[in-house]
Formats: sequence, C-alpha cells, structure tokens
Amino acid sequence: MTDKVLSRLIDSAQLQELTDLILSPAGVAAYEVGEGVKAALCAAIAEKTGRPVLYIAPGEREAARVADDVSQYLPMGAGTFLPRERQFVRAAMSREGEWQRLGTMSRLRTGEIKVLCIAADALLWRMTPPELYDEMTITLHVGDVIEPQKLVDQFVAAGFERVDMVEGKGQCALRGAIVDVYPPCETSALRIEFFDDEVDGMRTFDCVSQRSIEHLDTARITPAGEYLLRMEERAAAGARMRKAVEAAMEKASTTAHDKVLHVSGEKADDEGEYSSLHRDGLRAFLLEAEKLSGGALIRQMELWSHILLPRTCRVTDWLTDPIILVDTPDRCRQRMDDAQSGYLTELTLAVERLTAIKEQENLLYAPEDALAFVNNHPMLTLQDFLRGLSGFKQGKPYKMTALSAPQYHSSIRDLAGDIAAWRKENGEVYLLAGGQARGERLLDSLIGVDFKPDAQVHILPQALSQGFLWPEIGLYVLSDADIYGKSYKKARNQKTSGERISAFTDLKEGDYVVHEMHGVGVYLGVTRIQTEGTWRDYLLIQYKGSDKLYVPTDQFDRVQKFIGSVDEAPTLNSLSGGEWQKQKAKVKAGLKKLAFNLVQLYAARESTPGFAFSEDNSFSMQFEENFPYELTVDQDRAVKDIKRDMESPRNMDRLLCGDVGYGKTEVAMRAAFKAVNDGKQVALLAPTTILAQQHYYTCLKRFSDFPVNIEVISRFRSPKAQREALTKLAAGKVD
Repeated sequence: MTDKVLSRLIDSAQLQELTDLILSPAGVAAYEVGEGVKAALCAAIAEKTGRPVLYIAPGEREAARVADDVSQYLPMGAGTFLPRERQFVRAAMSREGEWQRLGTMSRLRTGEIKVLCIAADALLWRMTPPELYDEMTITLHVGDVIEPQKLVDQFVAAGFERVDMVEGKGQCALRGAIVDVYPPCETSALRIEFFDDEVDGMRTFDCVSQRSIEHLDTARITPAGEYLLRMEERAAAGARMRKAVEAAMEKASTTAHDKVLHVSGEKADDEGEYSSLHRDGLRAFLLEAEKLSGGALIRQMELWSHILLPRTCRVTDWLTDPIILVDTPDRCRQRMDDAQSGYLTELTLAVERLTAIKEQENLLYAPEDALAFVNNHPMLTLQDFLRGLSGFKQGKPYKMTALSAPQYHSSIRDLAGDIAAWRKENGEVYLLAGGQARGERLLDSLIGVDFKPDAQVHILPQALSQGFLWPEIGLYVLSDADIYGKSYKKARNQKTSGERISAFTDLKEGDYVVHEMHGVGVYLGVTRIQTEGTWRDYLLIQYKGSDKLYVPTDQFDRVQKFIGSVDEAPTLNSLSGGEWQKQKAKVKAGLKKLAFNLVQLYAARESTPGFAFSEDNSFSMQFEENFPYELTVDQDRAVKDIKRDMESPRNMDRLLCGDVGYGKTEVAMRAAFKAVNDGKQVALLAPTTILAQQHYYTCLKRFSDFPVNIEVISRFRSPKAQREALTKLAAGKVD
C-alpha cells in the first residue's frame, strides 16, 4: 500500500533534514520540486511531526488535486474548502459549496484532517471562531433527557431552518414526539424519537422514501451555518448592522443632493425621487437587521461577518500549531491580490446598484496582513526553480531534486527498461496501477516483455494524479497516469435502499400501503383505541368504500409501502369478497404457467449449441485499460459473468439491469469488443434516435484506438447513407 511509500520517505535522512529546516525560525525555500512529490511531502511531514499541515496552492484545482493525492497516503486525512461565491444580489443560491465547507470544518474539529489544502485567497477569509462552532455542536445519546422543543430551539440557534417536514440539509422539524434534523455534514437525515423528555431512539433515514437506514446510539449534529452568533449577541449585531446601513442611507441622500445640484445648478424637483430610490434600495438591509435583532440569522451572514460577529478568525486558527507549505509563492501572492481587487471591484458596482454598502470593503483580510500572519508559522515554500517569494518567509534555499515522473503512454517495454535501471541503483519502485485488476494486468504485461519483478518492485492498487522520482532517497513512484496516460477515477458509491419499514413513523398520512393479508389501502395515521381496559396504538388503513383496518403497531411488519407506478393511484382493495385472495391466486397461476413455458424454452436452447468465444488477450486488456474509471464492484462482477457466458458453448441468456448512470454501457462495450475480437459482428439496438446517436459517439470514442468500423442507422442519417451502411454490413465491412 502507499503507506510503504510514506514510510520510506519518513525514514529518509533527507526528510529529517528538511523537517529540521522547516521548524527552524528561518524556514526553508525548496526548489527543483516536481508536482507529484508535493502530496507525498504534505503527508510525510504531517506524520513525522504529528502536526497538521496547511498546504497553500495557487488555485482550487491544484488544492483539490493535492488533497486527492494526500488521501491516497493518509486515507480520510485530507480536506479542502470549495471556493466562496460572494454575490451582492438578493436571490436564492445553491448551498452545496457551503455544505462542503461545513463538512471540512467538522472534520477539522474532530482531528480527522491532517492536511488541509486551500487556494491562496482562502487566507483572506474571515471565519467563525472554532470554539463557537464547538459550542453550537450538539452531541446526543440514547437515554439523554431534553425537551424536544428545547432541542429544536438549539438547532435553530445553530443555523438550521425549521420546517414542517425535513427535505434537505440544514433543516429540522418537530412532529409530536419526533424530531427530524438533517446535519449538513451527513449523507442522510436523522430521526430522534422521544419518550416524554428522554431520547428513546435515533436512526438515519432517507428524506424521499422516509425509510430507515441505520440505528444509532450516539449522534453528533454540527451547525448548519458557517457564520454563527449566540442568541444573546444577536440584538447587538442587528443594532450594528442597522447603524452601518443608516449611515450609508444618509450618505446616499447627500450624494443624491450633490448629483442633482451638479447637473442642474440648482435644487431640482427630482432630488427627492433620486434620494428615495437610494433609501428604498438600502431599506431591505434594515429589514435584515430587524430580523437579526429578533433572534434569527440572516442568509448572507458572510457579507456582513466583520460587522456582525464580535470576533472573526483566520483559516489557520482552525488548525492547532500548523506547518505551512506554500506551492509557487509568487502565484499564490498574485491569487491573493487578484481576489482582493476583484472583490473591491464587485463591491463598487454593488454599491452603485444599492445592493451593498461601502462599509463592506473590510470583509476580507488584507493580503499583507495574511502574509504577516502565516509567516509566523513554520514554513516550507515549493518551487520548480529558485526565485522571489513575493512576501512569504525568506527561508533557507534547499535543492530537493525530486523530479516529476516520465510519461510512458502504455509503453510497457520502455517502463520495464527504466525499472531495470532504477533497480541497479538499489532503488525501490512503486507502480500505482489504479485498481487491483489493473495491477494484475500490469504485472502480466511486464512479464510479457520478459521482465521479472522482484522485491524491489511493488505494484499497488492506489491511484495518484502524478508520480515522482527522488534518486537521493532511492524512491521511484509512478502513477497510473504516468504509465497509461490517463488516471483512473474513483467509482462513486451508490446509495442503497433502506429497510422496507423499520417503524410505523416511516409512514406519513396518505401513503399507499399493502397489507400482506388484505391488499392495497391508504394509511391514515395512528389512532388509540381502548380494548379490554387497555389503550393501544393502531395503524389505521382505509380500504375501498368505508372499509377500515386497524393494525396493532406491534404487527406493522405485515405492512409495506406500495411501490408501483407513481403516475397514477392504485386501485384500493375491499376487505370483503376475497378480492385480494383472488388477485394473489391469479398471479400465482400466471407465474406457474410462465415457469412451464420457461422450462420448454430453456430445454430447446440447451439442445442448440452456441458459439464459444476465446479468452481475453492483450488487445482486450488494452481496451479495458483505456476506460478512465475504476469499475464498481457490481460492474466488475457483471463483466466477469458475461465473459464467462460468452466463453461457454452454451447460448447466453442474461439480462443486465441498472439505473441510469450505473455503468451498463461500459459493460456492453466490453462484451462487444470481445465479440468483435473473435470476428463477429455486433448490433446495438436503442429505443430512441437520440440514444442511438449517443451510443454511436460513445462507441467511436471507446474503440478509437482499435481498427473497428462502426456505423449507425437512424433518421439522422440520409437514406443514401443508411443504404451504404447496410451494404457494408452485409459485406462484413462493418463490425
């Protein structure tokens, strides 16, 4: 694993020397630093010193790339901040970026993040102090005693929006003895069930289906806003905002008066109208200030944070005694200057549009102040060659000679030659193949060019954006991108469905349900009925006509949500007449008939031999390696099953199922290549013209490196072109 790379780097004398220089008062300015080694340095320094590392990049893309690579060395140990979008408009905006930043803030407070990667302009941000964030983070345990209403009040104080039903992140709801909340750092909402004032149970659930996912004993609910205020601080904050806005309105009136006199030379009648427009444009801010004084947070807290918050802090305050790594200092300084000048330009235009006030010009820290602050920390600057540091700490020059890895573009023979040379120098070689299966194929390819790997050559399943060569340490790391020319991308984890119904609270009134004994009905809620002197809770289900069924809550496992078509309401069953039993009997008879027909069909198929395709060869491996994503577990299993069927003389009879975006096309491409590789022709049928054209372009792209002729027949092609394609198909000139 990549921990072997990290261990060799940490144990080297070069890193010890570099660390000593970093921790010295002067710091160090390293040069001849390749791109691929930067992530490894971040991880190694964090592990060796036991201190967090702040990596400052010239842009978001570089920060995200290094964060991804650090995660290969330190799983879950890297984090980054998405850029802020400061818009001086009164309109609804997506909060996805805010949710990501809040997730990073949460992981910083738990100590999970060892390396924080940011773009340089993030040094100018004002942030909520971490101790206030911790104060508003709520930790619950089953058995805790707290009033549901008080808990909801705490959520609202922490930036959550109170709604009737939770549908997305940052929302909370109180429904009787149930509190729902969707923490911004989580992938699913949380349901907290109370027995009086005691937390009786907690579980995550899907907001759309309301189905339970996982039962919890402990839950940590972090704030739903980046900028927070204690309840007792909000009145004063609202007063400060009002004072600033009223001063701006007064200045706007004076400016309007001066402009009118300048134009006409005397006091004109339209002065009052001009001044009124300014006051009306800024009056919306007074309403925001009034809302804040009443105890509610406002949406654009960030744009007023330097006025509203008693104290703000810098991003470095979220790390305990960090070590700073600055990538290309001159570009980082330019990024900071551009961010400040761009913000001031946007603010000037917003002031003219009456959507901001001049006092907001101090929202960002000045670049000079940010530099002075970070220069007080241990620092390592990274450059390809030694040049000016643009205000960052002037550290001791250090020649690193850690080079970027060469690019092989799938030339395994050239790769084998370089590995042999590195082994003669007693170097350790690490080949990151981008997946277990890809690593096995790489090993086979090396053996195929008469290269025999030994203990000095390690093939690992991880993926990096770029590798590096550090001859002084004897460390040679090649990424899958270096070897093949393109890097594997991680497969996304697909959401799995929850339990059928874990508790009757998963249902809401009006849901269609199916009782295993009585059929389809409408859930009308829970009602209490006294029987034999004892009060019990029952699920009330409405059936056809006036039929009603009361199901004891301890028998709710007999009830399922109806999962038929959502386009039209299902027909309700009746409790009398045995309608549901007749329906089930009819289905059973149909299934029995289908089973007999299938037996006859498969008997006929078994008696007819099929074509057995040959096993995969080097072309098949090359085709699969060109796919830029790592297969999911389900994709990999489907490919293997289909290939096994194709290599068998029995006729294949397989249906591949999956939702949109789950990778069915790639599975089909691999089966198609296997068929074409054995001289067979492949037809791909699509239900629509658009989809046929889409698959055509996909095939052209996937088969571009191979002599495969591909044609498409659809109404997008002229009749003449379609006839020519069919003629070539009949002649065997189309694969």
